[in-house]
Amino acid sequence: MGRLYSQHFARNRINMVGGRKFELIYHGELAGLPNTKPLLAALVKGLVSSFSDSNVNIVNATHIAKEKGITISETHAHDSDKNQTYVNLISLKSYPSNSSTKGAQIIEGYASNRRLYISRLDRFNATFNPEGTLIILHNYDEPGKIGGVGTVLGSHGINIRFMQVAALGAEFRGDWTPMVDEALRTSRSQDSLAESSEQQLGDEALMILGIAGNVDKRVMEDLQQAEGVLDVSLVTL
Repeated sequence: MGRLYSQHFARNRINMVGGRKFELIYHGELAGLPNTKPLLAALVKGLVSSFSDSNVNIVNATHIAKEKGITISETHAHDSDKNQTYVNLISLKSYPSNSSTKGAQIIEGYASNRRLYISRLDRFNATFNPEGTLIILHNYDEPGKIGGVGTVLGSHGINIRFMQVAALGAEFRGDWTPMVDEALRTSRSQDSLAESSEQQLGDEALMILGIAGNVDKRVMEDLQQAEGVLDVSLVTL
């Protein structure tokens, strides 16, 4: 989760990790664990691995987090309704240090039969294994998007190992705002941005692709320029 956060949300920028508040919420059987320090240490290691070579362990995890300007709290949600769905679930929430809980970035995941799954990525419900090289596209939920992305990757000799479309959570439908990365925003024309504002409310999705092949700057640029794509991130786990 820490590595997924730093690569998908922060894009390896220390200023998007340091100075933020993180909350780990344990549900189900995990909420009853007497010692969750190994999980806390794993989170810190994942968050700082993209910009620091610090050797994080159970003993020094809290100190390194503080040194990097990362504040982490832990909550054991014994009475969470999510217990009815998952035996063990962890929610990771991130907030700006000078902000309220509004607009939190969220990742949720669980373990089953010795495999790990991500069940939520920000505002989208998903079920995928966080492993290997992943391309995560934020796009308008319209016909033809899968084929267009497949064509771009195929032209670069990149094979798709698996794909999942993650739908917008029901609680976010009808409360839609284009979430376009600023770097991408500056590369799009005014006509394109005007067209974005005309999309129907809640008309978004995430496309999660497990791929095999070399993803360079050219590939990312071609994907970002594909019709209907709002943002793209590359994640290696």
